[in-house]
Amino acid sequence: MMSGVDLDRLRQALAAASRSCDVQARIALDPVGIVRRYDRLEEIELVGLLASSLAFGNVKALRAGIERVLGLLGPDLTGMLDDETRVRRVLGAFRYRMVRGCDVAGALVGARRVQRASGSLGEAFAARLGECGDLRSALAAWVRDIRCEGRLKESDARGSRGAVHILPDPAKASACKRLLLYLRWMIRPNDGVDLGVWTALVSPSVLLIPVDTHIHRIARNLGMTQAASPSWRAAEEITAVLRRIAPDDPVRYDFAMCHLGMSRACPGRVDERSCGCCAIRTACVHHVRWSRRSGS
Repeated sequence: MMSGVDLDRLRQALAAASRSCDVQARIALDPVGIVRRYDRLEEIELVGLLASSLAFGNVKALRAGIERVLGLLGPDLTGMLDDETRVRRVLGAFRYRMVRGCDVAGALVGARRVQRASGSLGEAFAARLGECGDLRSALAAWVRDIRCEGRLKESDARGSRGAVHILPDPAKASACKRLLLYLRWMIRPNDGVDLGVWTALVSPSVLLIPVDTHIHRIARNLGMTQAASPSWRAAEEITAVLRRIAPDDPVRYDFAMCHLGMSRACPGRVDERSCGCCAIRTACVHHVRWSRRSGS
């Protein structure tokens, strides 16, 4: 835990960042905007898993990739995913960076099978959480269930790892940003960004912040982690600080923090022009040091 953080100053800075975030404009640039088009629980869970799994790279390209998969699968999403052979055929030519259609097919077919067997992906995750007792172990077990159910047939597996390729193992050191993003979407209350479809099953208090390069940079600027790169440890350090501010909902500021980083409004060093209007400058370690040296 970062004991040197001024919690009052940090709380005020994060609240300011949240107030200044144009949520509607930023949702149009976020994969969650696609997920929010859906109303049925089964579709929200599956589209959310797809969208979070492809949430890397240029935002315009990743949203186009998500839309491409959904277009290929058609309007009857759950019906299509119940037909493994057809899913693998229609997604056969799909590519998004290093992800292939068979990788996406494995993840979605596996998720649909777990969904049918448990009643929902949320109920499956909640059951694993009850068995394991901690988020990381539960998420690792839940991912293994989906990977197992979506395992590729040997004849389809050449050159692909299937669901393994896009659903990382939380038991390893990776930040698992995309999986933690998915949990945030599903578990946090419906606030116009997150969807809250699992809130009755899992408390938002257990969540860890999804750490990508944007969150990592902002968090380091705020003195919330000393981790050199995004990792599970970085997620735990940052969340430990956030939990001191909002113990019942520690990742409530994730969307605003991430989009502050994506907008490039917060640089990695002090820049008078950029920092002068930055919502988090009062808690930024770089800006505070610069202000002390310059007497500002």
